[in-house]
Amino acid sequence: MDISNVTIVGRLTKEAVLKVTNNGTSFVSFTIAWTTGYGEYEKSNFIDCVYFSKSVNNLAPYLLKGQQVCIAGELQQDKWTDKITNEVRSKHTIQVKSLQLLKASQAQQQSSPLSPLPLDEEPEDIAF
Repeated sequence: MDISNVTIVGRLTKEAVLKVTNNGTSFVSFTIAWTTGYGEYEKSNFIDCVYFSKSVNNLAPYLLKGQQVCIAGELQQDKWTDKITNEVRSKHTIQVKSLQLLKASQAQQQSSPLSPLPLDEEPEDIAF
């Protein structure tokens, strides 16, 4: 048995695109960027991702440019024949199995309508 597991912590390069298949299944596609190395050896990496989940409709508004995420999934290679050059082309993508939102970008934090409660106050409408 072969294993293809990928885990990456990185940031979205632009807003995720919410799409629907012909049979009505929702999914999001996005590109994630991360860096490796340091100093003069630092390198930026990019890969396209696709995430099928029942929660994508609720999750999509939070998948904005700069949002840091942790994804885990399978590396896949898509192949096709270019209609113009008739050459076989390929591209690697990640079929995301789990996604966790991490730290938001500075722009998202400044424009967020949600503000945390002060530490010395508790909400009154939560039943314990």
